[in-house]
Amino acid sequence: MSSFRWRCFFDDGQHKYARRFVSAQEACRAFQHYSRSAGAQLGLTVRVIITESSDCIVREWKYGQASRFPPEDLRRDRE
Repeated sequence: MSSFRWRCFFDDGQHKYARRFVSAQEACRAFQHYSRSAGAQLGLTVRVIITESSDCIVREWKYGQASRFPPEDLRRDRE
């Protein structure tokens, strides 16, 4: 069973691990919450990502852009 974690990145360049070693379901719930939060709407939160145990990004949201699944970088690698 994989464990997931997600990080929030802020407009001042800082980031934080908000939750680590959680299930995919919990990571997705947290991802939706923070990518739709007031901070995200105001541009204070500029990026939210979910990574799996091997540090691969499985879902990404960036301020001013739509949520990506999988992120564009991963799609390019598969082509």
